[in-house]
Amino acid sequence: MWAPRLRWWAACLAAATRLWRRVRGKAAPPPQRKKYSPLPGEESLVGMTKAERKKWRREQRWLQKKERRKQQRAEERRRDRRRKKAAREELLADMSEKEKRAYFENLRQEKEESEASIRRAYQEGRPKVVINCPGALLRFPGPILQAQPNCFLDLCF
Repeated sequence: MWAPRLRWWAACLAAATRLWRRVRGKAAPPPQRKKYSPLPGEESLVGMTKAERKKWRREQRWLQKKERRKQQRAEERRRDRRRKKAAREELLADMSEKEKRAYFENLRQEKEESEASIRRAYQEGRPKVVINCPGALLRFPGPILQAQPNCFLDLCF
């Protein structure tokens, strides 16, 4: 009883597929998942379930990306330092000895003024205690500093 219907559905599907291929050209293959090269230490995953292996691989890839980002940031800092040094050397190359002395004296004065301002705020200001504990109140109602190990008390002036 169901066999004729099944044949009819199969014929309809085949006709639709032929029509689709004729209209659209060759049908696109189904998308393939990205194949990753084996990670170091993957041989020890023999006793794990498929889900555990997948979780382990994902964590290893995340750690690799983290290390790569760390190296990229270090390289960016080195480039910035080189660029700033070159700009400063270029600025100083155009100056005479007298202008250089005045430039360095001005830098030293600005630094002293900044430090004096910070010292004055520390001695004469009214400090406020600030609890730096992101999200602790949402997660742990109760004593803040015992609830979260990365809570800090800061003084602001």
